[in-house]
Amino acid sequence: MVCLEEEGSFGTTNHYFDSKFREDEICPPAFIQKVLSKAQAIENYNSIPASKLQSNLERWLNEARQEVASSTCHADLLTNQKKRLFAAVRAHFDVEKKTFVDNILKKTKDILIQGRKDWIDRCLLRSDEILQAAGEDEDIKQMREDLLNRVERLEECMSLLRDVPLPSNDQVTSEPEN
Repeated sequence: MVCLEEEGSFGTTNHYFDSKFREDEICPPAFIQKVLSKAQAIENYNSIPASKLQSNLERWLNEARQEVASSTCHADLLTNQKKRLFAAVRAHFDVEKKTFVDNILKKTKDILIQGRKDWIDRCLLRSDEILQAAGEDEDIKQMREDLLNRVERLEECMSLLRDVPLPSNDQVTSEPEN
């Protein structure tokens, strides 16, 4: 069986375990069996009017509840604790059964995705061959540096041009005298 620690990350252990355990406390299997055994006495439900069926069902539920409560009250502390412990084991089994596939998927994902990431980090990114192949060719490196220098010179020219004063409107419209 899968460990409960593994299932904790799914969030099912707490709420699902509590839910299953409470189900067993509220409506134990013995109660359900007693109601079903009383219901087996009727062979044809269709021939009974709904109101009579409801009253029979209510009576059966009350009788079954009283029988289960009576057996619980008359049992000693050890027997009741055994029943509770068994209910907890059954609830735990239901949690295990429900999250088994989820756990396999989580472990598989961890192995595949984390394994791939580790392989990339440890092997690929530190490989001397790959690092050498990933470097720039000398021609490309020289061209990039030349273009960066050219951009820098053009920016200096633009800065100088911005500092040149513009002629006023009077100077532009007047024609030079001969």
